[in-house]
Parts: sequence; structure tokens; C-alpha cells
Amino acid sequence: MITHISHNISRANFAEVTLGNVVLLDHTLIIPAANLIVMEKGDDNINYPGDEVFNGHEGSYVNFCFVVYEGVETITSNFDTSRDIPLEKRDCYGGVHYLTGAYAEFWVKYNSGKIALTNQSEFRYIPNFFSRDEKIRLLAECPVSSQVLKELSIFK
Repeated sequence: MITHISHNISRANFAEVTLGNVVLLDHTLIIPAANLIVMEKGDDNINYPGDEVFNGHEGSYVNFCFVVYEGVETITSNFDTSRDIPLEKRDCYGGVHYLTGAYAEFWVKYNSGKIALTNQSEFRYIPNFFSRDEKIRLLAECPVSSQVLKELSIFK
């Protein structure tokens, strides 16, 4: 199922993302995501393992992937609480849940992150305007399963 992992979480932009059911297990947050935007490589000049898969796809959308945060220390959906989290390794993400259609934001403090592509991942230059049924089918068919957890540990 997982075909490639980039260890450069800064390439992920959640502006138009649809979120699947999130899993937090042993300080690892795993988010199934549809329509994730691939950002340009940062100015840090670090060559992150697996990052080459995104070269040439800047500004495009990944129709499906898993976003993984490791060493999660804090998660909150409360803005005032989020201001108490130190800025380093603190990010704000949000999206629309695939079943409810409700938008939510959350702040997470983590040690490292990665983007895991699957055999269903495709790059598109326009977002996939999923119907509600298509979102449900895609995100329900690709849950955070024991197989995904196993494959994520293999690729560490």
C-alpha cells in the first residue's frame, strides 16, 4: 500500500484538504488526507530522505496520502491553548472531515513528520473535486489499518 515516504513535512499544505479518521498511537499522529497541496522546497537546503518524489510537483495536489507526525507532545483545537505551545515544531493544520463535512483546525507539537504516498496517490494540478460519496469511498477504503502501521514502521 505505501509506496514512498518523504521526511519533509514542510512540503504539506492543508489549505484544501479533506481529512479521514485520525489515529494517535504511541505519540504518532496519522492522518489520511485527500487533496494535500505540495509546497516548494524550503530555504533550509536540507536534502530530506524521500523528498525527490515531490520535485517537479510543486503547487500540485496529492489526491490521497497519509500525513504522519512522530513524537507528538501536544495536540489542541483551542487557539488560546495553542499560544502556550513553543513555536519550534508547532504547526496548525485543518481540513474538512470526509463524513461530517465539518471544518476543524488543530495545533500539533511534534519532533518529526513525513508524508506517505500509497499506490492510490496521484499528483494533480487542480484539486480533485470529490463528491461526498467519492470522499467517503476513498477515505473509507484507505483507513489507518494495521497494515499501514506495519508499513510505516518498515520505512522509518
